[in-house]
Amino acid sequence: MAALRIIVLLACATLVLGCTSLGRGDPKALADGKLVLEPGDRIVVSEKSGRRIDMRFVRVFGGQIYGSLSQNGLHPVVIDVEQIEAIEIEQVDGLKTTFAVVGGIVAFPLAALGAGVAVIEQLE
Repeated sequence: MAALRIIVLLACATLVLGCTSLGRGDPKALADGKLVLEPGDRIVVSEKSGRRIDMRFVRVFGGQIYGSLSQNGLHPVVIDVEQIEAIEIEQVDGLKTTFAVVGGIVAFPLAALGAGVAVIEQLE
C-alpha cells in the first residue's frame, strides 16, 4: 500500500511540474515594451556578473525590472536592464501539458485498480 502511495504522489508531481518550461526572452525588448509580461509571471534573469535570479515579475519602469524572489515573495528585487545578459520566461508547454493530461487519464485508473487489488489482498 505504501508503494502505491508513492507512485500516486510521483504521478501527481509529474503532472504539476511537467506543464511549463523556460523560454528565452530579449531583455531590451522587455525594456522597450515589445516583450509583454504579466505581473506574477516567473522569470529567471542571468546578469552579466554571473548571478542568476529566479523571480516573479511586477513591472518595468525607467530601465529597471521590478519583482520579488520566487522563493520569498516578500523580498523585493530591482534589476537594471543594462546588467542583464539573458532572461528566461516560464511558459506553458502545450505538448507537455497534453502528455500530462493523457498520462493522468491512464495513470488514475491503473492506480485505482492497484488500490482495489491491494484492498482485496488484505481482506483475504
